[in-house]
Amino acid sequence: MNTSFPNHRASHLDLIAATSDIGLWELDVRTGVAERNLRHDQIFGYVGALDRWSDEIFLSHVVARDRERVGGLLRAAVAAGEPWAFETEILSAQGDRRWISAKGQPRFDGSGKITHLIGHVLDITASKRREERLKLLSGELNHRVLNTISVIRAMVRISAHNAGNIEDFTVDLDARLDALARSSRMLTRNPDKDTFLREIVETEVAMFGSGTTRIGVTGPTDISLEPRSAEAMTLVLHELLTNAAKHGALSNDDGRIDIAITRNPDNSLSLNWEESGGPEVGTPGPAGFGGALIANALNGVGDLQRDYRREGLRVKISLPYQRPVHVLPRPSDNISDAPRLLLVEDEVVIGMDLSLTLEEAGFSVDGPHADVAAAMRALNVMPDIALLDVQLGKETSAPVAERLRALGVPFVVLSGRASDDPLPPGFEGAAVMQKPHRDCALLALLQQCLDAAAEDRRGSGT
Repeated sequence: MNTSFPNHRASHLDLIAATSDIGLWELDVRTGVAERNLRHDQIFGYVGALDRWSDEIFLSHVVARDRERVGGLLRAAVAAGEPWAFETEILSAQGDRRWISAKGQPRFDGSGKITHLIGHVLDITASKRREERLKLLSGELNHRVLNTISVIRAMVRISAHNAGNIEDFTVDLDARLDALARSSRMLTRNPDKDTFLREIVETEVAMFGSGTTRIGVTGPTDISLEPRSAEAMTLVLHELLTNAAKHGALSNDDGRIDIAITRNPDNSLSLNWEESGGPEVGTPGPAGFGGALIANALNGVGDLQRDYRREGLRVKISLPYQRPVHVLPRPSDNISDAPRLLLVEDEVVIGMDLSLTLEEAGFSVDGPHADVAAAMRALNVMPDIALLDVQLGKETSAPVAERLRALGVPFVVLSGRASDDPLPPGFEGAAVMQKPHRDCALLALLQQCLDAAAEDRRGSGT
C-alpha cells in the first residue's frame, strides 16, 4: 500500500506532509485509488495506514445525520468541477465521535476532464468542544444575569413595599444587595466547587464590625453547600444578623450570638443560632420582607425553625445533603372563585414577589414550590393554571409541565433563558414569558391562557 505522494512532489512538501497534523489525500478518479499520508488515516482512528481508501470508506465514518449532505457535496463538486469545503462529525475506528474540517478541489487533464481529486482533512474536535463549551457557558451566563436582574428587581419592589421611609428603604436595600454580591463572589470564585458553610457564616459575621466580638462560631470547617443552598444561607444569615443588630442581641452592649455548625449522624447539616443577653423578646408581629425571607429562603433546600424565647431568639437550620420534599402551607382563599395558580420558582425573592403580585391580581397562589417533587405533590389539588420557572437548581420543571399537560391544565413558562436559546424537552408549545418580566404582560398572558382553556372546555362540552 502506498501512502507517499507521487515522485514529482518536491522533497520539502513530502517532509511537511510527514510531520504536520494535516491529513493529505489524492484520489485517482479513474482507478479509485487514494494516496494519503499517515496522519490522514490516524485522524479517522486507525493506528497504521489502511491498505486502501475510497470515498465509500470515508462516508462510512461520517455520522448518519450528515452522510447525505456530505456525499451530495462531494458529488456536486465533481460534477461541477469546483472546490468544496465542509465540516462534519465522524465516528472513528475506535467508536468515538470526532469533528473534521475537509477541503478539496479537482485536477484536470489537457482536455478539461477531471483526473484527480486532492485535498486535506483536519481534526477540529478540540476547537469544536471549546466552541460548544463556550456556547454552554454563554447560555448559563445569560441565564444567571437575567435571573440576577429578576432577583434584584424583586428585592427593590418588596423592600419598597415594606419600607417606612426612603432612608430605611435605601439602607436595607443596599445591605441586601451587598449580601447578594458577597454570595455571587463566593460562587464565581470557584464555579465548579461547592462553597463552605463556615466560610459563608464568617463572611456575613465579619460585615458587622465591632459586634463580631460578641458572635461565636463553632463547628467543622469542611461542610460544603451547593450554589443554591449557599445563596439562600447567605441571605438568611444577613437578615438574622440585621435583625439582631436592630432589635436583638446586638442592639445593646451586653448581648451575644452563638452559632454552632454540626454534621449529624444521618449526614444532614445543622446550624443552631442562639441569642442571649439582648432585650426581652416579645410576640412577633406581622413579618416584613426580612422575616418572610428568613421563613422562605430555604424552601426546597432545607428547613428553618424559629423559637421566640423571652431570653433571646433561637433558630435551627437543617440542610440535608439531599433536598427534602418540602411543601409550603397553602394560603387561605379569601375569594372562593379566585383562580388557583400553582407557582414553581426556586429563587426565593422572585417567588415572594410573584406571589405578592399574583395575589393582588386576584389569584389564589399555591407556592412558590422550589423543586419538582414539591410541585408534583401540590398537584394532588388541581390548579386552574400554573406558572413554571424552567431551571430549578440542577433539575428542570419539565416533569411538572408534562403532568400539567396530561391533566389539561394550562401553564406559562417564566424563563431567564435568552429568546434564541431553546427550552429543554418537555416545554414544547408552551406560552413563554422572559425574565425580567413586566407584570402587566405576565398577567395578560395568564389571562389569555385561562380564556383559551375555558374556550377549549366549552368546545368539548366539559
